[in-house]
Parts: sequence; C-alpha cells; structure tokens
Amino acid sequence: TSIDYVHAFHVVDINRDGKLDIVFAEMAQSTRKRVGIYAGDGTGGSWTLQVIATTGSHNIRLGDLGRDGDLDILGVNWQGPPVEIWINRLDPVVCHGDWDQSGSVDTSDVAIYVVAWLDSISAGSDEADMDGDGDVTPSDLAIFIGIWHDDLAGQCGSS
Repeated sequence: TSIDYVHAFHVVDINRDGKLDIVFAEMAQSTRKRVGIYAGDGTGGSWTLQVIATTGSHNIRLGDLGRDGDLDILGVNWQGPPVEIWINRLDPVVCHGDWDQSGSVDTSDVAIYVVAWLDSISAGSDEADMDGDGDVTPSDLAIFIGIWHDDLAGQCGSS
C-alpha cells in the first residue's frame, strides 16, 4: 500500500516491540488524508498498516505527551486549527506481583511480600494492604498470591 502527499514521517518503535515502525500523515491534498503507522516486522520487508485517523496532517511531531512512557502523535493541517493529538494507548505493563521491582515475577517476590506482610501486621502499617481497606489481614496475602500467580502466568515475565 502506498502513501501520498506526506510532508513528514518518523521512523521509531512506536509500539515498543523492539522493531522500527513508520509513523506518517498524509496532507489535505491526499484523497485519503490518513494518519497512520506501518508496524514493522523487524526484517524491513513486511509492514502492517494501522490507520489512526482520516483527517490528515501537514506536519506531525512525536513526544510523550501523556507522560506515560510511550510516544504520542501531535499534528496540524497547514490551513490551520485544530491541532490534533493522538494518544498512544500502549501503556506500560505494570507487574503488581513484582514486589522486589526486579523487572520479573518470580518466587523471590512471594518471600519479600510475606516478610512485608508480617512486618505490616506487627508494626501496624499498611505497606502490604492489597485491598486498600487500611489494614493488613490474611485476605491481603491471598490477594497478593492471586496477583502474583496471574502476573507469573501472564505478560509480566518470570525467571
């Protein structure tokens, strides 16, 4: 698929999969006026198009406008407002079971949480309060184990 009337484009890893993508916007002169992303497969030979708008843009810029760790797109057509912002909804994965903040979910997280849980009970703190009710009880331990198990089996990784 071709693109036409493109004033600016950017080659970045916008979807954070480790492979370069092409972010582009067709200007008002284009019949399609697409703002889109060609997601790369990492070989340079295959691209998947995702159209995110059909309003076009004369010039686009990328930046972390949402302050959430990913790139968003800002654009405006040459004939004037409105300035448009396309927020990247690819929010970072949060691993609530990664209690030691090592970047992976593993058995050491359980040991660290259990110690924090016991310390919270004896000190009267709410550090290990998983359900947000202001106190630390056995139900918080059960909630943590459930979260840890889901993270271990899911997208948060394991070691």
